[in-house]
Amino acid sequence: MMKIIFKKPSQPGPKTDEDEYEVKGKVLSLIPLRNRRNTPDGESLVTRITEGMTEYTYNGIVGYGMSEYLDQVIDGKPIGP
Repeated sequence: MMKIIFKKPSQPGPKTDEDEYEVKGKVLSLIPLRNRRNTPDGESLVTRITEGMTEYTYNGIVGYGMSEYLDQVIDGKPIGP
């Protein structure tokens, strides 16, 4: 199983010692989730989580799997890109 981490377009994709690979992902459906928890000090933490059923394409080969995006929420505002 290969876990694909989507990066900014200017960054390289997955690679091995021998090669670098371009894997494209198309999200077909999303499930928005939210994780709320408290630290031992009582601080409230919130993370927005998006689970996506994703179609991956590499070199003409198509596969399906899950992608996940996490975004921390600080002072009521997401701090992700």
